[in-house]
Amino acid sequence: MLNRTAQSPLLPSVRIVAAIAISVVLLAIQTRGITQAREDRGIYEAVIKALLRGDLPSALVIQAPPLGLPLPSASDWRLLDPEISTLQTKVEAARLGPADSFSGESFPPGTQLVPKEQIEELFRTAPRGNSLEDRWLPFRSRFNVSSFQAFSRPIITDDGLNALVYYSHSCGTLCGETGYAVLHRSSLSEAWVVARRLRKSVS
Repeated sequence: MLNRTAQSPLLPSVRIVAAIAISVVLLAIQTRGITQAREDRGIYEAVIKALLRGDLPSALVIQAPPLGLPLPSASDWRLLDPEISTLQTKVEAARLGPADSFSGESFPPGTQLVPKEQIEELFRTAPRGNSLEDRWLPFRSRFNVSSFQAFSRPIITDDGLNALVYYSHSCGTLCGETGYAVLHRSSLSEAWVVARRLRKSVS
């Protein structure tokens, strides 16, 4: 009579192989996430420097979650870069994908990811002063910054040399802009630079 509780001598080996396979997959996912975060950081850093017209400050506030990416019009694409047809294709495809979230590793050190609702609440409950700029006092006091930015997730071409991101820059009651930024680099080892910006609104 067979012993039904006896285990096959191959069973421990199968479990070990399965555990190793799972570990390899998890490591690959983690490595891919780290690599993507580094790419994102380079893109966001370049856009922030362009918006602030200088070096990165020691503290930044980035609104979370990511902005939706408005689909550029045909005239927008002509102004952005009509030659990057692969970028346009990827932007259109990305709009059909699931909603995403930010990683803290995607931004420079000293960055705070602050929910949109928390920022809006600070402005909504700000005491009305003698000027419109007084509405900014609670925000600036709370975070010790003079402005905040919001971004879409970047769209990067398959060759890794061109990217597009939608941004919002808020720096005062009558100070700010929204728009698209196209970035470029000559090789994967070089830093991203903002090739051009297309402002969609200015205050």
